[in-house]
Amino acid sequence: MKNAEEACCVVTVSEKTSGSPNKELSCSGVFLNYQSGIVVCSGILFSRFINDRQSMKKDAKILHSESFTEEIKVHVDYIHVCASQSCVTDRHITSRQEAHLLMMINCVEFQDAFNKIFKGADNWGFYSGTLDTEVLEDSRFLSWFALLKVPTSSTCTCKETIPWVKSGSLKKGCHAIACGSPFGGLCPDLFMNTISKGIVSNLAGGENALILTDARCLPGTEGGGVFVSKGGSSYLVGLIVSPLCWKSDEWIGLTLVCSVHLILKNMLHAGAIQESLLEESSQLITGSLQAPLTANRRSGSELCTGVALIETGQLWGSGVLLNQNLVLTCRHVVNEKSVLTVRVNFGGRFHTVSGKVLYSSVPSSPFDIAVVELQEPLANSVNTQFTTYFRPGNVLQTCFIRTHI
Repeated sequence: MKNAEEACCVVTVSEKTSGSPNKELSCSGVFLNYQSGIVVCSGILFSRFINDRQSMKKDAKILHSESFTEEIKVHVDYIHVCASQSCVTDRHITSRQEAHLLMMINCVEFQDAFNKIFKGADNWGFYSGTLDTEVLEDSRFLSWFALLKVPTSSTCTCKETIPWVKSGSLKKGCHAIACGSPFGGLCPDLFMNTISKGIVSNLAGGENALILTDARCLPGTEGGGVFVSKGGSSYLVGLIVSPLCWKSDEWIGLTLVCSVHLILKNMLHAGAIQESLLEESSQLITGSLQAPLTANRRSGSELCTGVALIETGQLWGSGVLLNQNLVLTCRHVVNEKSVLTVRVNFGGRFHTVSGKVLYSSVPSSPFDIAVVELQEPLANSVNTQFTTYFRPGNVLQTCFIRTHI
């Protein structure tokens, strides 16, 4: 598999009802195995078709096909790319196939990490995949993923399984490629399998169940794949959960991603592989294709240890440690306060100290800067390096605290 776009597709869901227009909802998806015709995508679009949502258990881990209305209709649009030279199918033709919903799986590791981080009291908002108010927008369905079966052509002899890596091997700063179809099934000739590039911005949860990336994703890309590259090949590492999220009506420019390894792991634990997939598809679980990611990691993730969280009551921002005693930040961050709180992450734990504002530029100054002195020096050594010059075209890396912790 050379290109991430070879693995991705568009999933369209509708309901077969007589006497009313057929309203379609769509998102992105990823082929796990071409010959088996196994596709995984976001489960949130399917939540409206659950027969009895009210009685659904909060700790449910799997929903079989009989849990959904019989009127549900699913189609998958994809570009057929065959790995075999002997395949007589047009190797780059766009196909549409009616798919069968096998089940929905809950990734409990992602759900646990999500619930710990995104608390309702913090006023978080997430894009649900559609503006339709009938779709259940409960955040619990963000951790659910649909498993689909697409009929395969008997003339196609390719047997390629999508290579993937465990999210536990990821590090901050790894290059990441997101592939999805903005606006889902709208204008696939233009938007289908669009590529966006970024890095792994942060990781959370057991085995890095929750991944944050700054790769730009738009509505409709939920269910699409996030890949890492090695040796000219792309390896699937996660599925896009929410391409946009807000906090207190402020847009946060990061994308939520769920580990594909843990999605597959939950399928295995639920017995989904043995019951519903063809025999060769079980290789998805037992035959992990691991890519060495050390060469793919950007140097500079260690710079995050030099970033501090500055709290001034209800407001907060980031600052840079100049040494064990001083922090450089912005004037608007200190918010005219003389005393504030500084939190620094060392070894995965936050150390909290009090700080005093030594200098703050006047509001009329073009330089929005302030200097904070820590009331007690940090026990850990701080080795922030400063550059003396830069040129146009130089690659820059940023490290900051996006929201309050």
